[in-house]
Amino acid sequence: MVRLTDEEDFLLDTANGRFEVETLWDERQGVLPVQPGQFVTVIGSFDDDVSSLGVPEFEATQVIQADGSRLI
Repeated sequence: MVRLTDEEDFLLDTANGRFEVETLWDERQGVLPVQPGQFVTVIGSFDDDVSSLGVPEFEATQVIQADGSRLI
């Protein structure tokens, strides 16, 4: 489940814990179009940092909505 932290990043709650997902979303397009509580599939890798929120950071290369459409 999703909760935005800024225009392009969001918190993702999973069965394995909470992560801050960093995306390559172009902020000129506005805010990343995900809604609180929305389910998404995120593909990418963990980096070595902990976010300012105290959770692990995950660098997303793809964000896919439940209907299969790609946001990134």
